[in-house]
Amino acid sequence: MSEDLEINQASPKRSIFLDTFKVKFEDNDPKNPKNYSPSHKVFLVIQMALLALAGSLGSSITSPAVASISEYTHTTSEVTALTVALFVLGWAFGPMIWAPISEVYGRRIGMLPAIFILGLFSIGTATSRSATAIFLTRFFGGIFASAPISNVPAALGDIFEPVSRGNAMTIVAFCITGGPTLGPIIGSALTVNARLGWRWTEYVEAILVFILFFMCAFCLPETYAPVLLKQKAQHLRRSTGDQRYWHPHEKEKIELSTVVSKRLARPLKMLFMEPMVTCLALYASFTYSLIYLVLEVFPIVFKENRKWSLVVSTLPFLSILVGVGCAVFINFANQPRYKRAVKANCGRAVPEARLPPIIVGAILLSAGLFWFGWTAAPKYPWPLPVIAAGKMMT
Repeated sequence: MSEDLEINQASPKRSIFLDTFKVKFEDNDPKNPKNYSPSHKVFLVIQMALLALAGSLGSSITSPAVASISEYTHTTSEVTALTVALFVLGWAFGPMIWAPISEVYGRRIGMLPAIFILGLFSIGTATSRSATAIFLTRFFGGIFASAPISNVPAALGDIFEPVSRGNAMTIVAFCITGGPTLGPIIGSALTVNARLGWRWTEYVEAILVFILFFMCAFCLPETYAPVLLKQKAQHLRRSTGDQRYWHPHEKEKIELSTVVSKRLARPLKMLFMEPMVTCLALYASFTYSLIYLVLEVFPIVFKENRKWSLVVSTLPFLSILVGVGCAVFINFANQPRYKRAVKANCGRAVPEARLPPIIVGAILLSAGLFWFGWTAAPKYPWPLPVIAAGKMMT
């Protein structure tokens, strides 16, 4: 800011001055992400959903290769299972890094560099010569893979109003959940190929990541309003020569004190002080743990017990994908009810109106788990546990 601006900020008329030259979006401003055309919003949702898919796909694509990696590294299969566990553990730490970056520097900076580095770590895993190198690259890969998974929902809030955000978030959630179910199928097909092998599970992940990175680098714009307004203020000062234009986000920086007080303390406070946040966090953590437990159980049920081949034994994962697809339609069906609740609440968001699909899903999850466990033995026809797996993820 210029010296004139500092003087005016210290004057008695500071508030009037600040309001006059504070940069805002105009009415129906085409640069406001919420005013993008519906077709452009759909295009952005597709890009962000694919970024989330790439991040979640990497978590499970190596799971069918556990036996091959175990043989190569001379470790037990229990130890080699860390290739999946450490990647998912990286998801827990990554958002603490990418959330502050996206809120200071924007969504693009918070996602695209991280997804590019994910591709580099995927290549690192593919070229590793020891179990230690594989585990380390998988862990750091999970940290960088968490960037789109944690920041895409925030980016959806940049371009959608609360009423219409549900449908877009449902599509992204489908990709986040669908990635771990597609990973084993792709990974098994690569692992059994004598000319490719387990290393190509990571090469394919890297290829997908780099393709999406370059597509989004050219086609995915910045959507975070404070960053856009900051850029607008800088442009106005350059184009008009008037140094009084400003926006408060220009003073935002990543500092240790703000990271601790805002990025770490605030979420923890909400987790322990807000019952709804606590319940949803526990439920989401529980269901995600079940999804990755199933990744380890399916090979036992269908490969070891039923003696299916590696590729065929991963095909039942498609039932989980079908179940997640059914959950998408359940959420779509709840959308009119949510809109009526928002209208009755004078246009304000009604979070509890989104609970009915969760209630239905919780019932189906419990029933599906019981059904799957009861029919997992080889004496039962294979369609029974397959249908149960799809039901538990609906």
